[in-house]
Amino acid sequence: TENLETDASGNPTWTEYASSQIVGNVGMTNYSAAPMSISGFSYQKIEYVVNGGTPSTTAPALTTDGLEINLYYTRKSYPYQVRYLEQGSGKQLADPKNGAGKYGQVISESAIDIANYTAVDPTSQTLNIRIEESQTEAKLNIITFYYTENTVSINYVPVGPVGAANFGTVTPTSETVKIKSGTAAGSEPTPGTGFKFVGWYKDSACTLPVEGEGWLVGTTIKPQKDANGNNTAATYYAKFEYDVADLTITKSGCNAADENQCFIFTITGDGTTRTVVIQGNGSVTIQGLKAGTTYTVTEDSGWSWRYEDASGAQTVTLQPGVVNNVAYTNQRNNPKWLGGDAYSRNIFGTLDTVSGN
Repeated sequence: TENLETDASGNPTWTEYASSQIVGNVGMTNYSAAPMSISGFSYQKIEYVVNGGTPSTTAPALTTDGLEINLYYTRKSYPYQVRYLEQGSGKQLADPKNGAGKYGQVISESAIDIANYTAVDPTSQTLNIRIEESQTEAKLNIITFYYTENTVSINYVPVGPVGAANFGTVTPTSETVKIKSGTAAGSEPTPGTGFKFVGWYKDSACTLPVEGEGWLVGTTIKPQKDANGNNTAATYYAKFEYDVADLTITKSGCNAADENQCFIFTITGDGTTRTVVIQGNGSVTIQGLKAGTTYTVTEDSGWSWRYEDASGAQTVTLQPGVVNNVAYTNQRNNPKWLGGDAYSRNIFGTLDTVSGN
């Protein structure tokens, strides 16, 4: 029978599978042997050898030197297949490799590279070719390599004003998604007290806004796959800013005869000071103040000396989206000498005035 090895000239080598002896009559011809059925092997030829001489395919007459009859068998070739499947699902990720090997031959294969997937150990396997029922379809001689789909990380980062704390959060801050089959859940921003969410951006400086169909659902970002249908690793930034609110100061109690009387109010808070003037009865609204900040409003009663401030200093913590209002009601003093029109220092030239009515 045929070995799997070859000699120095590349010719097949042979090994004895079985043997038997019989006694014959000298001078008789046509001594022969019937081929055996050996699994995995095919009968090829018969040769006759006398006393170590040159093999012949013709049976000679038996002599006293004896006769050696050799029957040769070669190994049958059987198909084998290498498969590349996703672990768990069994989904085929690449076309299988089909090959053939001789019975008993050791086949060595390695996992191939598949985009967006990583081969699971073992990534190299061997197979001893076995006898198949069919010599065209592999059912036993199969090597299978399994793969897991690669993942990418998508990060979500809240960005607020320099030096600010508790300006907002994002949920979640990151997620791991399969490149091909995964779908990003996205992230939802939640502004802190006194802050507002502005938008999602692709850069930490928040100059490149996230745009495109499907990317935003309300304020939630929903990262989409690229043109190849793949999720990509990325970081997105949720920008938060100070929320703003308006403050309205309302003035009443001014005598109709004093409709030109001016009332001065000082507003302090957030490290700033502002001054507004209300003429007669009316109101003034200051816009763009920081929401969540407490402001103190004080009337300059030294200027409107004919009126007493019955309200005193008032504090208010501004809330966005609502009417933030402080009201002042003044009472007119009894008329002074000279009709109550005595001199008072003119300080209009130094006011940071916000117009009102």
